[in-house]
Amino acid sequence: MSKTQIRSILKLIDSFGDEHVLRTTPGASILEIAVENSVEIHHSCGGMGSCGTCRIRLTAVCGSAPERSEIESEMAQDRGFEADERLSCQVIFPDEDVDWTAEALDREP
Repeated sequence: MSKTQIRSILKLIDSFGDEHVLRTTPGASILEIAVENSVEIHHSCGGMGSCGTCRIRLTAVCGSAPERSEIESEMAQDRGFEADERLSCQVIFPDEDVDWTAEALDREP
């Protein structure tokens, strides 16, 4: 199967609590997929990993989540993230099929 044929599934619960089921391809971040599909996840730094507003709770239903990037690891340590708390701008879809659920943690009232 070629790289472009790999299709991953992302169940994304946005900043308003609405659920979206999206298909994606490798190399894109969860935040990029959300923006591409007009799904609201706060991201005040534009996806640079410096603000923490795109925080999500990530569950790998099928396949595993990638290790944290250096940027994400530093923020997670500084802010005391739980193991399943991630930055949506730093979680990149791998070159294999995965099924993930991501819930935005910065919610609208």
